[in-house]
Formats: sequence, C-alpha cells, structure tokens
Amino acid sequence: MAAAAVSGRAHVVAGTAPLSWLAAEADGVVHARITDASGWLVVDDPPLRRPVVRARILAVLKGRFEPGQSVRFAQHGHGTAEFAAGEEVLVFLRRLASSRELADTGLAAHLEWVSLQEHDAKYAVSEASREKLFGAVRRYLTLPTLAEPEERAAALRRATHDLLASGDARLASSALTDLALAPDDLPLLRPVDLPQLEPLLADARLPVGIRAGLLVQLERRGLVDGPARWVALLRDAPPTERVAAIRAAGAHPSAGVTGELVAILGGEDPGLAAEAAVALGAPGHASALAALVEALGRDDARLRNAAIRGLGGMGTDAARAALRAAATGHPDPATRRRARAELRLAATRPAEGE
Repeated sequence: MAAAAVSGRAHVVAGTAPLSWLAAEADGVVHARITDASGWLVVDDPPLRRPVVRARILAVLKGRFEPGQSVRFAQHGHGTAEFAAGEEVLVFLRRLASSRELADTGLAAHLEWVSLQEHDAKYAVSEASREKLFGAVRRYLTLPTLAEPEERAAALRRATHDLLASGDARLASSALTDLALAPDDLPLLRPVDLPQLEPLLADARLPVGIRAGLLVQLERRGLVDGPARWVALLRDAPPTERVAAIRAAGAHPSAGVTGELVAILGGEDPGLAAEAAVALGAPGHASALAALVEALGRDDARLRNAAIRGLGGMGTDAARAALRAAATGHPDPATRRRARAELRLAATRPAEGE
C-alpha cells in the first residue's frame, strides 16, 4: 500500500529511498557484519567497474539466506553507502540479473547480488537502534500478507512511530519520507498520537531538519498549531543549527515567524542576518519590507546582497519598487548591479499580493 506508492516516487521526492521502499523492492534483507569493503569487480565488455563488498550474514529478514553464510554484493548508483570492515549493518539486496541498470552489463556472470542502497543510505545496527530498525522493517515486510486496509494502516503507523521516536536521524528521515508521500486519508498520524510525537518537536537531540519535517506533517494534517511551533523552532534551535531553523521557518510565514526573522536580521551576527534576509524573501513576509530596505544601507556587502535577494523573492510591487530604487540610487556600484540583476529575474515572475 504505502510501500507500493513509495516505490515509484521515493527517489524523486526525497533523494534517499525510505526503508519501506527498500524492504518492498529487495529480494533479500539481511543483518550482516562487513568482512571486506575494499573489493572491485571489473568487466571488459562493456567496460565497467563497480565496488564490491563481502559480508557474513548474522540474521535473515527476507530471502533465501542462512546465518553464517558469506555474501558478496556490488554497489551501484549515486553516492553508494560507505561500509567498513567489522561494522554491523542492515543490507537490502537485489539479484543483479533483475537490476534494470546492470542486468545487461556482464556483471551478472560474475556476481549474484547488488545493493539497493544509494545516497549513502547505510543502516548501521547498534544496540540502541536494533529493536526499532528491525521491528519497522519486519512490519513493512508483512504488509503484503495483510488483507485488511485497517491492518496495513496499523502496521505502517507503528513502523512510522517507531522510526520517528528512535532517536536516529536516518531512521526518522525514512519515516518522514513515507509521511510526505502518504495520501492525506491514510491515518499514519492521529490526534491520539500527539503525546508521543509532540515531545520530538522540542527534542534538541534531533536535527532541526527532522523536527521541521515532522512539524510540516503534523501541520499538514491539522494536528498542531503551526505558526507558534515554527516560532518555537526558531527560538530553541542550538547555535549549530540556527541556519537550518531560519531556512525552515522562513518557508512557513506567519506574523510571529516574520517578527523573529526581522529580529535576527537586525542582530549582530552578519551570517545569520544574511540568512534571515534571504528567508524573508518568500510570499507572506511582506511586513518585513522596511527591515530589508534598511539592510540595504548596512556596511556588510553580503547582507546587502542577501537583502536584495529577499526583496526579489518577496515579489510584491513595493519590494520591486525598493529594488528599482537600489538599482538606480544606491551609492555602491556593485549593489546597484546586483539590484538590477534581481529586477531582471523578478520580471520573469508574477507579482505577489501585498
């Protein structure tokens, strides 16, 4: 159901395929210890070279394997996972002969398996992650055996919640991808789940990107008051993630978010001020016009350029008028050129309402 929906769109939507897709598409899913990650397989006709990994199977979740068996698999795709000898991982394998990209390359004559894990999608197995990781994958694997839609939805909901609450950013990201792809009428998140999920929004141990992604999905389903949560995300973000919080919150305008971003724009950190200026360049932040115009008079060239970009992104008639004034009257020639370039770009987009 959801795994099938993810199958066709996961790479386009999220870049890294979620666990549900990997479980559905794999011919084999094994918990293994890497024994050699330095091998290569080379064929002459057609010329092709692929990294090869050897592992010893510790447990089998899907496929005809045996614990203790040694398996070799090729890696293929963009940003393949980097394995190291000795580490324990969950590996998703497809028969090389059935791979659309590799079936006709000649590799299948030398090797049976290829990993589905691209974009550095390595699922390390630790004592902390083992139970939730294996539990979620096993639930995904049972979906084809569940006849009733309610049963499938319940299994998906449990897997989603386990991954979100795992404390592991990669596992939580997988769950968020499923949530983004799920239809609105699929009840993966419900009001009864809020006591478990709301603490994650304020959990500083989770990356801001994960917290923001969860907030998007809760807001999308009408389960939380979005504007207040975005303000809290901005205020509570640790220093190392302030930039991520500014970018995320800026895409969700409200009076509170605009006010927070304007305060950052007027602050003493030039880097954060520039990020805030760019973030204000989104429809819905029209009340920040005066703050962006004021930033055009600051000494920092990076901030002036960011303010110009913000005005262009704001897209209102008043913002474009401010850009025209900067393009003709700003005392700095480089700033005038940058404003003219932004005006040319703005002319290709329809004006936003004030």
